Amino acid sequence: MEKAEVFEALRTELDAAQIPWRELREGIVLEFADGCDMLLVDDRAIAHYAQETPQRTAQVIFKRFDKLNRRRKAVLIGLRHWAVRSNVAIQRSPTGHWHLEKKQRTSSIDVGHVLTRLVEDRAPHDALLELLQWCGLFDRISPADARQVVTFQSPPENECSVSEEPEDEWAPLRWHNASLKISNKTTEENLVWRLRQRLPNYQVDAEYCTPKRSIAIQFADGESYFALHSSRSYLKSQVARHGSFNALVDHLVARFKRFDTGRGQVLHALENILADRGCFKGRFNVHHGDWAYGKTHQQYRFSPGVSLTRALNRHTPIDVALSWCESQQVTPTVTREEIIDALARPAVEVPTRILPSVPFEEGPQIPSIDAWDFVQLDDLARTTIEAFRKEAAKPEKKQTRFSRSALCYWNHPDWYVRDQDTWVDDAWWIDQARLAWQRGENEGKPYIVAPQAAYMLLAYGIDLPRKRVLDCYRDTEYHPEAILDELAWVLEGELPWSMLEFNEENSYPPQLGKLPPRVARNIAMMARDAMRSIDSGSSDYDLDSLLRDCTRLDRESAEEWLLPREIEWLHTACMKWASATEDLEQMWDISPLQIAIHFEWPEVAERLAESPCAATSLLGSNDMYLDPSGFVLALSRLQPNHFAARWAAFILARDFQTELENNVAKITKWVFRGADEDLLKGKDRFIQQTTKSQTQAQNAQKLAAAIAWHRCREAGLIG
Repeated sequence: MEKAEVFEALRTELDAAQIPWRELREGIVLEFADGCDMLLVDDRAIAHYAQETPQRTAQVIFKRFDKLNRRRKAVLIGLRHWAVRSNVAIQRSPTGHWHLEKKQRTSSIDVGHVLTRLVEDRAPHDALLELLQWCGLFDRISPADARQVVTFQSPPENECSVSEEPEDEWAPLRWHNASLKISNKTTEENLVWRLRQRLPNYQVDAEYCTPKRSIAIQFADGESYFALHSSRSYLKSQVARHGSFNALVDHLVARFKRFDTGRGQVLHALENILADRGCFKGRFNVHHGDWAYGKTHQQYRFSPGVSLTRALNRHTPIDVALSWCESQQVTPTVTREEIIDALARPAVEVPTRILPSVPFEEGPQIPSIDAWDFVQLDDLARTTIEAFRKEAAKPEKKQTRFSRSALCYWNHPDWYVRDQDTWVDDAWWIDQARLAWQRGENEGKPYIVAPQAAYMLLAYGIDLPRKRVLDCYRDTEYHPEAILDELAWVLEGELPWSMLEFNEENSYPPQLGKLPPRVARNIAMMARDAMRSIDSGSSDYDLDSLLRDCTRLDRESAEEWLLPREIEWLHTACMKWASATEDLEQMWDISPLQIAIHFEWPEVAERLAESPCAATSLLGSNDMYLDPSGFVLALSRLQPNHFAARWAAFILARDFQTELENNVAKITKWVFRGADEDLLKGKDRFIQQTTKSQTQAQNAQKLAAAIAWHRCREAGLIG
């Protein structure tokens, strides 16, 4: 029986019933009426439901879809009715992952593939009971209730909506404060209770881990605390000074409120003034909470901590703000009248951004391609790749050059593109996987010693490990945690369960090629929702998360599930990312570069080559340093030209030894500052372990640069 004949008969059945369908490379996709899952009719489905004629086979498949469609509808309508009875709000999603909320508690429920599997062999009420069994937000449902709610033909009219307001984090504290008994005893505990009652919207805590006992009240700006000694002797002296315990509480509350109001006024004035000057705000000292302001780099530095509170103890908020502007030489010059005017206007929030310590043009730079000795770089790249090959030939337990085994570098196309890369080839990887598999089997262990090797061989269509893996896995009673995710995916359809039942879409290995239709559909539906949300100005999704999710969507799947205008939306977002001229965080997430690789958009790399901030973003500012491996590898895949080659050459030629010594010294100093004798005993071992991990990270960077340089040379666009 020909597949084409079955498909033609099925299309006829679907068109007659006015059921929409979608044709993919794998087969025909039928989406259920609820829009939360789909049924794929592929070679496997045709073989499973084969009848004597193509028409009869198509009818059986159609009846199965119709049965699942009706059962899913009954379960989902029943679920929504039971949610109303349980006071549970539902946020529906076409991905099948529905968000639940009840009295500030949240959860989720999977009504996608999981529900489809349930209704395969269960009546709607039994499927609903099973679905709700592990969801604690709903009221307990009885079989009789389940039978009753699945008979409804339409959703409830009074469904609860998911709250868009942030949770009130102080609600439990206010409830606790209201329940406290008032006491006038001069104790730290009573003082904390009284302060919490008088200041219900502030965090009041007793500090036990400081040299002196103290109570800390957090200011409304969240940048510092109002601290006061709370030892018993000190509290008694303060009560004597103020006349009574109540008078002491009144004094502390009034003093705190004065400082809190003054701090708010200073920050209000400064933020308005700096916003008028087009400044951004970024952290200067992460450990001490200091802020830096500036248009393109750190021009002004401000400490909102204890020093601000002390200044307000002696000066008015206006004087404090004016003094800071004068000391920082804010331009144009700030006057007292401007500060008064700034306080009279509504507060403006200065946008945050990671600011470099110097302008981008004064930061790290990548030399031009003409500055490098190509012969020397060719030799460095060849030596580095050869060192990797030698490392891969060792047994896995003896591989120490990198933080992971050499075979794992095959897992992502950034490191190796199947049927395309030449720094090593597919035959070499297959040989290494065979060798690793045989070594593992020679150990005679009951478990799979080399799961990575087994995965690679199966991905290449080599059945050598298949029977052994399935037999071993069967002995563990098919427990999902007993198998490598990659192995489970490559064996999808041969196991008694699907990876989709465990929401493992994110783990689909990119080296297996095109995404399974159900995974691709879920990502595309999520992306569509996110695009609409972002366009409408909603805060439900953010652009960075959307782009990260879309990196898993290969081009063929994207063109099957997204509209052309949605793909153009992604293209615009990638070009905007590459066009950034002042954002130090630009290169911290290279998701747009990965998307550009899928869609073959070299213009993203061309625009990126013009960026004035790429070097500073990746190579560091304020003692920050990011691993540029992913960036240079992705760049060499998208467009292996001069720009990619400059980055590869720069990394290959770096003085890694000096960097290693400086990094280890810096990390050690930070970890052991203020350490006691017991902690210092482990310092030598810590240095040894840190040196090893830093060396392994540097070896991976050198390998990435060598691969990128090799790709650029192979492309023939340089030299």
